[in-house]
Amino acid sequence: MKKLLLLASLALALTLGAVTAQAASTDAERFYIQPEVGLYGTSSKDVSTIFTYGLSAGVFVTDGLALGGEFLGYYLSMNSRSGYWHNRYDAANGFGFNGLIRYYPFTAEQASMYIGTGLGGLFTDERLVYNGYYSSLTLPVDLGVTIDVTDQFSLDLGGRYQRIGFSRHGLDAWGGNLGMSIVF
Repeated sequence: MKKLLLLASLALALTLGAVTAQAASTDAERFYIQPEVGLYGTSSKDVSTIFTYGLSAGVFVTDGLALGGEFLGYYLSMNSRSGYWHNRYDAANGFGFNGLIRYYPFTAEQASMYIGTGLGGLFTDERLVYNGYYSSLTLPVDLGVTIDVTDQFSLDLGGRYQRIGFSRHGLDAWGGNLGMSIVF
């Protein structure tokens, strides 16, 4: 929990300390929709990989600051221990959501960089091996870049740390997302 608070504090300090430049893709009152996919590895011996797919949407409330949310499908490849010599891999499917805030501290004519965080939840069809629950809270922390393809389309490539579950039996996932933003 202390690591999460430290990471969130660092993200907030970077957000408040950075100087924002104005760019067309981060102007206030613009809305975006973004189909996306993600792949994550974990530090747990109980979950090997996590694959996500879904849609995020948001609105730029001021220049360089976006509020939004994402709705994701999850596929978790889990190691279910069934005996001393035998390990069996099972999968859990689920869905999740995160409320997000993104800040764009550096922007240029064709690209911009963002940092962000949020809070949400994950719900699965199988008990999660690492904590035994069907649901967990989630905390994503993002660092990414958007590259403008046209005025309405941009490629979004982001790295993400995601904490799933806030107990000592939680899961740390590291990976990234790839998305195509459609800006209105």
